[in-house]
Amino acid sequence: MSHYRDPLAGLAGQVALKRSALDDRERAMSPLLFSLLPPALRRTIEELRPRARAGEGSLEALSAAEAALDAILAAYDEATRLAPSLRACPDEVGDPPRPKMPQPWLIEERGLLRLRKCLAAALADVAPGALLVRWGDRGYVSRFRVASVPFVLRVLALPSQDGPWLVWQHCDLRTSVPHALARLEIKRRRAHHAVGRALRLVRELETGDAELDARFHLAGATTNVALLTAELRDAITLLEPLSPALVVDDGVATLAWSGPTDDLENAELVPRAAMRALSALRSAVRRA
Repeated sequence: MSHYRDPLAGLAGQVALKRSALDDRERAMSPLLFSLLPPALRRTIEELRPRARAGEGSLEALSAAEAALDAILAAYDEATRLAPSLRACPDEVGDPPRPKMPQPWLIEERGLLRLRKCLAAALADVAPGALLVRWGDRGYVSRFRVASVPFVLRVLALPSQDGPWLVWQHCDLRTSVPHALARLEIKRRRAHHAVGRALRLVRELETGDAELDARFHLAGATTNVALLTAELRDAITLLEPLSPALVVDDGVATLAWSGPTDDLENAELVPRAAMRALSALRSAVRRA
């Protein structure tokens, strides 16, 4: 019997040590970072976890558990090696959707020229040297960097019924995030959001910030709650009068807003709060 008990006890000790090591690895990896892992690696860890935790009482069961533990620890080693690249945000951000109408575009009339002038002045204040280019009949796009963060700003103007360009809409600021980052939506809460929430027709994220949760509709993977840092929440709240909408999808984070252009010269056409929100999002990913 001693020849049986000694190998069994030794193997049980090895399994216990490796399970302790697995506990350490699991605690060290945030849910957000785990969600960024390549699907095959994530699937390997998820499939091996029950086998690594099972197996007691016999050499065969403990041997199977040890084999699973060795494989899952190797997978975590690979995850640790990949972590820096998974957290990295691309250095460039793609263009917004291209205008439906090809060139030549409409001649810039007085209202558009006024909008261009005010936009150029606003850009010079936040990103000296940023270029502003036409983007269809009624729009402009600018690509610039602030504190090494790449941004693309798009502003689309809409005419009033009597002709002058009095309203700007579909303003959005884009930056890059990892392509593996799950979809996230933050929008100012509307009546239909409240109805859907009350009837449990939609599943919403909750940040733990009661004020933000009450004022904004948040949807997406639960792992994305880690992205909603205090800095991002504060910036989004500052933009509330402009009806902000933040969407993260397919490697791009886009923050859109709208507002009147009746006082362009005094309006903040490139809101610093929008840049802070997107920068905070990228910082949260890097800390995952």
